[in-house]
Amino acid sequence: MYRYVITLTTLIFGISLTLMAQREIRGHAYDKDTRKPMAGATILLYTIEKSILTAQTTADESGDFLIKKVPVGNYSLTITFMGYTAVTNYIAITEKTKSLLIDLKYSGLARNPINLNSINVKVTKSIFSIRKDTVEFSAGDFQTTENASVKSLLNKLPGITIDAEGNLSFQGVPIKTILVNGRPLFQDNSNGNSDTKKITQTLLADLVDKIQVIDRKRADGLVEGNKNEKVINITVKKEYKKGVNGTAGAGYGTDKRYTAAGNANMFRDNKQAVVMGYINNVNSSRGPSSTDENLNRAESMMGGISKKNSLNANLATDLSKKIKLNANFMHMSHNTNNDQSLQRDNILPDSNFRYNSNTNSDATANMNNVFANITVQPNDKNFLSFDVMGSTQHNNFHSSNDYISLGGKKNDTINAGNTTNQEERRNNTINLLTQYNHQFNPSWGSLSASFNIEQNNTRDDQKNNTLNRLPAAQMEDTINQLVKSKLNIRRLTGRLSYQYPLMPTLFMNVAYKISSNQTNNNQDAFNFDNEKKGYDIVNKELTYNFKNNLTEQSISTGLFLNKTKLQGQLNVSYNTTDSKSKNYTAGNDFRQKINYISPNLNLYYKIDNYRSFDFRINRETRIPSTGMLLVPVVSTRNPLYVQLGNPDLKPTIYNSAGIGYRSFSVKGITFGTNFGLDLPNDAIAQSVYSDSAGRQITQPINIDGNYNFNQDFTVGKRFSKSGLTVNYSLSCYFNKANSLINRVRASTSDLSITQMLNASWAYKQLLELEGFVSMLYISSRYSILNNKVSDYNMYNVSLTAKIFLPGDISLGSSALYANNTSQHQQFVVVNSWISKTFLRRKSLQAKLYAYDLTKKNQSLLTSQSTTFIEQQRNTVLTQYFMGSVTYFFGKKPAVPKLPQ
Repeated sequence: MYRYVITLTTLIFGISLTLMAQREIRGHAYDKDTRKPMAGATILLYTIEKSILTAQTTADESGDFLIKKVPVGNYSLTITFMGYTAVTNYIAITEKTKSLLIDLKYSGLARNPINLNSINVKVTKSIFSIRKDTVEFSAGDFQTTENASVKSLLNKLPGITIDAEGNLSFQGVPIKTILVNGRPLFQDNSNGNSDTKKITQTLLADLVDKIQVIDRKRADGLVEGNKNEKVINITVKKEYKKGVNGTAGAGYGTDKRYTAAGNANMFRDNKQAVVMGYINNVNSSRGPSSTDENLNRAESMMGGISKKNSLNANLATDLSKKIKLNANFMHMSHNTNNDQSLQRDNILPDSNFRYNSNTNSDATANMNNVFANITVQPNDKNFLSFDVMGSTQHNNFHSSNDYISLGGKKNDTINAGNTTNQEERRNNTINLLTQYNHQFNPSWGSLSASFNIEQNNTRDDQKNNTLNRLPAAQMEDTINQLVKSKLNIRRLTGRLSYQYPLMPTLFMNVAYKISSNQTNNNQDAFNFDNEKKGYDIVNKELTYNFKNNLTEQSISTGLFLNKTKLQGQLNVSYNTTDSKSKNYTAGNDFRQKINYISPNLNLYYKIDNYRSFDFRINRETRIPSTGMLLVPVVSTRNPLYVQLGNPDLKPTIYNSAGIGYRSFSVKGITFGTNFGLDLPNDAIAQSVYSDSAGRQITQPINIDGNYNFNQDFTVGKRFSKSGLTVNYSLSCYFNKANSLINRVRASTSDLSITQMLNASWAYKQLLELEGFVSMLYISSRYSILNNKVSDYNMYNVSLTAKIFLPGDISLGSSALYANNTSQHQQFVVVNSWISKTFLRRKSLQAKLYAYDLTKKNQSLLTSQSTTFIEQQRNTVLTQYFMGSVTYFFGKKPAVPKLPQ
């Protein structure tokens, strides 16, 4: 199958490059009166027969324009600029045409003062515009319903895919950062990601002027090829840069269900402030007025019923012309109760056993995070940035688990019993980062330096009590433990780099980086003393004093190219990693030191305004997490499934390559494909040992022979006349993973195929339909089971319909069909609502909402790993009815659109 997928990609890529001969149209746009070039003038190419827009471009700084790969035919070429009379030329492109130059007599524009009281303007334009690396959509071209969210607007844009969890991607490339007016919103550090789901479901589409999709770039302006990410920038309408706008709503329903949410936004040219929060017990992060039903379903899928509250605030402002501030505060608290039924088939070389359990759990989490960034630019040669981040987290977990393990040919009982667990975890983190950039004289290049310090402290206290019965041996085993663990991690990172211009667009870079991590992990474990009725007996197997020092250094040099059409970097680095671990209690010492050379190549080529190509080859080290993998013991929460660490782990060296192609069409069609390959050395895998009593110990190890590759396609189309947008994506992923199971080397081959289809259609202001279809196919082949294959499908189909009636009344209904073939279960969930808006600008909404009318909601999860196949069923929300009222304040009157 993968040969077919790769061949298809190559074929499509080749066809797109060779389908049209190298025919082009050149010209020069200028002001007829002053003879000055008209940079930014819009050039539109239409077919004469049906007036279909075939190509679009803009004039450069010199007023010159170029349209490449023009098919044979008859065209009208129109040059337009605001405040000028458009000029149209009728041209013919024949088989013999190579390059057609528009005569200067027909490319000059004359001024045309516009009297808006008397002129009737009719404009036909492309669904998007492209400026350098930015794809821009005008929100006014996409009809949204009253009080719709930004997510609803994004769902109508060709090329943008939104999955069931609310994650965004554009032409298959993930979007993890959203800016508003060029300013970051809810980022936890200068180079971090923002909460795209929170932003898109809270902000209203009414305030959006433009949606801009941009390549994620570094501070020096080069595309971050190794990250392969996009960024969305939302520009706010001029009228919403006055006053404060937002929403406030609350609702109450049957079964004591409640919800309340609100947000307030202030946007200005030199500042912005956003505050948002919610509280509810309906597993939602949205307000009561929201109709984003796909998100509602995704928030319930993981199971459990939660009481949530959250408060977030962002302030971004110019303290002066040279100093800018960006600050965030985040608080989140939730309490989740869940009843889980689990069935796990453990994979063993010579036998098998099934672990069945029923668990009742209650989990509470409280999190607080503060982040502030100040940038200072005293002049055009110096730039300073200071970050400070602090966070606290407090978790409590209580569970009671009844279990039974079955095995053998007759499914005999191996063990059975009950485990109760109580755990309290506290964590606090502080992170300080400073960066400095200095630009010397243009011929001497630039210098940049950064220093980062982070301190992370975790304290974890557990009480585990297990009564384990072994019927075959006719005995019982009791485990009653108190485990207290302290984990302290300190990270220091420094980086210095110098960039020297060899040519105006070619730079040489030399950099040095050093990172030092120090980890201290002390754990005290005690067994219960029945005589003293306390935890007084030291458990020597689980008690230890552990320390790790990890130092990374790299020296790199390379070339950076930054041209209009071609951007890229080629560098080579020498890396050294030295890890020293010591278990003072056991007297064990471990050391892993590796040295290697890492070549990296990233290329981004812009074929023309509508097509781009990228290629990347990278080699990087991924250090094992000292807090999760290198410490002696990771978790003893379930004494039958103990997770150990491995202080002797080596770093993994990832060798990866990727290639991507993306194209746009002025007809509203987008296409993208990406292929990636990973070949890790010393990959981290699992070593699992299961004994005859059903106890299992898992420990990470290094292993070779792993690899994975992926291929994805995305196609999007906007039908302007009908108002229909369709986005389709296909993703294929293959992974070969090796592991050790009872000391036998095992190989697992995993194949996953994911298909998603999003569709959105609106008919005037009367009807809106949104559809989502996803199909996930998972297949795992286990060598240890004589290449036995385990596979299943998961289908999700949802349709949301909104009808708008006279009297400002709207009706809505959302139906979801779900099918899990692994568990042989399928069901349909139907949610419906009726609402009415009041006041002059429809600022007040009253709504009656019904959740799960069919009473069929379920949470069915299936997971397959290298060592087990697991099925889960969890508690879910059941049917309820809720009435709510929401007020939308700061709404502005709609600006009349020009007739199309």
